[in-house]
Amino acid sequence: MGINGGRSLRGIEEEGYVRHNISLPPSINERLDKFMKEEERPRSWTIQKALDEFLKKRGY
Repeated sequence: MGINGGRSLRGIEEEGYVRHNISLPPSINERLDKFMKEEERPRSWTIQKALDEFLKKRGY
């Protein structure tokens, strides 16, 4: 499954999503891959949820 969860990029743009490229250290990438495999979630969903929690905890 691709970075966007198998949806076309056109669909994401129409929904108001913004596309970003990020770099991760290998240790975080390995943990992310393990989580995605065990939970059967796409990378974009996983990063969105983690970032949302991080920002909420800080009041944003």
